[in-house]
Amino acid sequence: MDSWVDLADITTTFARDIERLAPFGMGNPTPLFAVSDAEVQSCMQRGQDSSHLSLILRSGPGARPVSAIWFRHGHLFPHLAIGDRIDAAFTVGLNTWQGITTAQLVIKDVMA
Repeated sequence: MDSWVDLADITTTFARDIERLAPFGMGNPTPLFAVSDAEVQSCMQRGQDSSHLSLILRSGPGARPVSAIWFRHGHLFPHLAIGDRIDAAFTVGLNTWQGITTAQLVIKDVMA
């Protein structure tokens, strides 16, 4: 893990700044961040076979929510509920949906 962050700091500008550090690979690994005590605002299974989790996380009351995807972890859906508090390790990317680009967490691991 490279740094603990506040989810309020994860913006499209932040994600674009991270992308400028590319190309990523063995000599230049993708930065890995972590957040502590994030609140699950939403949790849904995604993908044709429901194999992925789509989450909305918030770092505190009144904080801006951030979307996240956790690939190949759809089977954990029954174990996460709205209001749960989690610690998560993630990389940051950009997601474009219907012409709107937002920062998105790509979760690597979660501690509930």
